[in-house]
Amino acid sequence: MKTLSLILISFILAGCGRESVPNSGPLPTPSTTAGEGIGTARGTINGGGGVGVRCGNSLEMLDLYEARKSGLTFSSAQASKEAAALMVSDRMSKHFWNVDTVEPEEHAQKLRELLILPIFEGRAFYNAVTKKSEDVNFVESLPLSNDYGNYELPKGCALEQIAFYSDSNTKLSIVRSAWNELDWMSKSVLAVHELIYMIHRRSGLDNLIPESLPKNSESVRKFTGKLLSLESLPTRSSGFSKSQPLYTCDGAMKNNPKENSTIAYAFDSEATGALTLVFNSIHDMDSFYQLRASFKSAKLSDLTDSTRPLTLERAELETTGSGEPTNFSVTLEKSVNGKPLFQLFHVANGKRIQIKDVQSLDCGKFED
Repeated sequence: MKTLSLILISFILAGCGRESVPNSGPLPTPSTTAGEGIGTARGTINGGGGVGVRCGNSLEMLDLYEARKSGLTFSSAQASKEAAALMVSDRMSKHFWNVDTVEPEEHAQKLRELLILPIFEGRAFYNAVTKKSEDVNFVESLPLSNDYGNYELPKGCALEQIAFYSDSNTKLSIVRSAWNELDWMSKSVLAVHELIYMIHRRSGLDNLIPESLPKNSESVRKFTGKLLSLESLPTRSSGFSKSQPLYTCDGAMKNNPKENSTIAYAFDSEATGALTLVFNSIHDMDSFYQLRASFKSAKLSDLTDSTRPLTLERAELETTGSGEPTNFSVTLEKSVNGKPLFQLFHVANGKRIQIKDVQSLDCGKFED
């Protein structure tokens, strides 16, 4: 049975963990008015703010401002709510769709109906896991949150809080007056930013390394800008298809098989010939970019043929399209019973640290 992609499933899952609320008083950080030109703010994340850039009478999302400054281009503002919802759901569906997901048209429709339009219209959406509603409310004002990280604005411009998602209350609050000022491109950016940022806090790969958790929304802003730009970015299913030999691999911890699951697609790269694993999840965590690892000495047949050796090999975990290292690596080898063994490592200060225990992978041919 076809399923929805991780982006949709993750969003309807209930959140938990560390909470950071908007500051009610002055920030202990540089002024958010750009007389200084450059600023920064960092805080613990268990809520996320959508921040805009105010320049005189003009207001747009910080994600959009930074993306344009980096050289990305965007189509003219969408003319209506319906056109914006179609654009957002199409971009998100194409990026997060994979071969084991419902067909793209159905996937986009569900994203549009279950997530995008409720945000645009200030409606609650149903959480199938908690069997409760997650609220979307318009409010009069919000204090500036402390999670926007590094930024640079022209003189005379300032940051302005437009939205804030509270993980503990599972509620997205949007400033009504600011929302009414935004064009539909900035509104689209805001919706994607809040969805992606929430998933990043709940199930981002860095959650496996609590001490290195990101304390701001910088990476989410970069991703959102790339996703909605005309240049776009490689999708999570780029580089492989159902038409080529394709395996699916599932792994779980022996002591708790229902948690810490690892799910990957395995194939021989047509470009390099190397065995390549593209991950849907690693120990229940994920990335909004494609996660992949390439093993130059291995082939697809090594995964299921118990008579073929699989020498221990290490590969860097890469995010296609981010342009930044993950600081994770993985290893693959054969167990005594012939099953592939998978292990995740974190690289910090020149040291490689084992994350979780080794997982045994069950791999088989992909069946549509």
